[in-house]
Amino acid sequence: MTYDERVTAQNLAQLAQTYSEVNKEKRDFLGAVGAALFERIKTIGPIGQMRLIGLVYKELQKGQILVWMKDQELASSVQRLGWDGGLGNYGGDYLYIVESNLGANKANCCVTRSVTQTVNSLSQSLRERLTIKWENSSQFENPQPPVFWGGNYINYVRVVIPAAAQVKDAEKYDIEERGRFKIVGFWVTVPAGGEATVQLEYKSVRAGEREMLVRRQPGIESFPYKLVVDGKVIVATDIDRDQEFGVGSGQ
Repeated sequence: MTYDERVTAQNLAQLAQTYSEVNKEKRDFLGAVGAALFERIKTIGPIGQMRLIGLVYKELQKGQILVWMKDQELASSVQRLGWDGGLGNYGGDYLYIVESNLGANKANCCVTRSVTQTVNSLSQSLRERLTIKWENSSQFENPQPPVFWGGNYINYVRVVIPAAAQVKDAEKYDIEERGRFKIVGFWVTVPAGGEATVQLEYKSVRAGEREMLVRRQPGIESFPYKLVVDGKVIVATDIDRDQEFGVGSGQ
């Protein structure tokens, strides 16, 4: 199937959504786009292909492109490179916030988030408070196709932290342990034109100086992150890829 459309980076999402919701042809449309893109790549020449390889590698390093391999040996290599989307085997402090929009809309386009992680030192542990704030700039509560696809952001959130962490008020959450990690799940709704804030508190064992890994979910461009240790701002940055920071009494 062919489509009489000029596809650009600016209109791809809108066209895909239109063909999905209005004509029920999202798979066919994206397949046609992929085929056209493949043909275009074959004509861009060596310089263009090198630029494309560089772009793909950059996005792999940022975690915006993930790779799955059926061959186990190749899959292990991809895992070692951190390109498989797995949780990894990190042994230090760990923070990975994973969002799932279950609102049958495309509100993700209109949602931003910011994260503040506050760490207070105790004699045998670190007390951590995680504050996540979302803002939803959607104009309408529900989609208005084919012009607007956003709405209320009905979000199931999973916060991945070290397995040894002791979550305060644990009965309020869905908690699952998976290897080195503890996954804390909960619902939050960010209304159209509004905001929502959630705080999660927990304790984790400290062994002298520590390292903290903060991960960014694929599909999210970046988010502001602040790390405050014993009242002192240690980190204030945008997380546009997985980043590691030093944490401990010596900071």
